[in-house]
Amino acid sequence: MISKIIKIDSLGIIRIIFIASLILSGCKGCNNGANDKVRDKRLVAEYNGDALYMYQLDKYVPEELSGNDSIEFANTFINDWATGKAIEEKAKEEISNLEENIEPELEAAKTTMIRREFTEWLIEKNLDTVVQYQQMYDYYKKYPDKFKSNGADYYQIFYIKTLNSNTSQVVSWMSSNKEEELEKLNKWCQEGGCIEYRTDSSVVTESDLMYIAEGFYGNLSRAKLNTVHTYTNTKEGKTYTNFVRIIKVIRPGELLPFSACKDKIIGHLLNHRRNELIEQTEHTLFEEAKSKNKFKRYID
Repeated sequence: MISKIIKIDSLGIIRIIFIASLILSGCKGCNNGANDKVRDKRLVAEYNGDALYMYQLDKYVPEELSGNDSIEFANTFINDWATGKAIEEKAKEEISNLEENIEPELEAAKTTMIRREFTEWLIEKNLDTVVQYQQMYDYYKKYPDKFKSNGADYYQIFYIKTLNSNTSQVVSWMSSNKEEELEKLNKWCQEGGCIEYRTDSSVVTESDLMYIAEGFYGNLSRAKLNTVHTYTNTKEGKTYTNFVRIIKVIRPGELLPFSACKDKIIGHLLNHRRNELIEQTEHTLFEEAKSKNKFKRYID
């Protein structure tokens, strides 16, 4: 089943089913044997010899629905399918030039669906999803306006929450700007020293900061920068020690630190690669078609 809910009215469903049924009827036998084997061909409904199968129903019933909601949606879909078939039957009886009227739109709809399927296949098969650190950093430096604070204050922090009472070593690691010391801190956390931790210079909002401030005396957002603040809080009989170091406050319009932008940068780079892959492939196919005289143009 598909994972997205498409909100359309009943008439919209009828139109989709009408067009899709014509496309499917024109493409019988186009699918390879592998696809046929995985299709659930249990019969769901029939209208005057035309069949609706389970795999067709599954394509339009959202996965998010379950129980009575799923049953209700399926029943509505089946009834709309039958209504669409009845309209199709009556339209063919009454409208003499029906096929001629719908052919341009039908061909365009079919082409759109084929291009969509091809694009998804192309991306899955050929898109390079590996993004190197230098590529991310170069993009960050080239397009700084994409990575500015969007109107709120952000806080770049280190944060650790632990049940460990030996705090001196943690403070020493956390206070250091040396990469090797911070690596020791990160390793200690990963090996189970922490209940919760942010050791990658995370960037958080003020509400995130208030969430971790339980037990801190005062306003953590106004705490002294680049100082390790230690405080405790008790929950369900356990006493936790918290360490926070606020490295920097990023004001509205200021550039966010590179470490906070990595996921966004990866998204930008992959989207660019995706668009470039599609454009280059389409251009190559078009030029090949022209070179092999498959494409002829008769008007300017």
